[in-house]
Amino acid sequence: MQFIEEMTDGRLTLGAGTLYGALTTLEKKGWIEPSGEDDNRRKVYRITGEGKAIAVRERERLEKITRVASDIIGGAGL
Repeated sequence: MQFIEEMTDGRLTLGAGTLYGALTTLEKKGWIEPSGEDDNRRKVYRITGEGKAIAVRERERLEKITRVASDIIGGAGL
């Protein structure tokens, strides 16, 4: 939860229920898998090959949306 908040400069915060629900869903879809626990006994996950492929496609989709938005508003330099 802290990582997400830090990486988004506080624009996105996740509650524990939201985070654990998302992790459960991602694991059920086979996009992540448990890889043990860290020193603080927190569960650690790693992305699977399928999960990485999905993430790459999603990044490409978002990049396309960003390009379209930039074209609409007159370029990314604004």
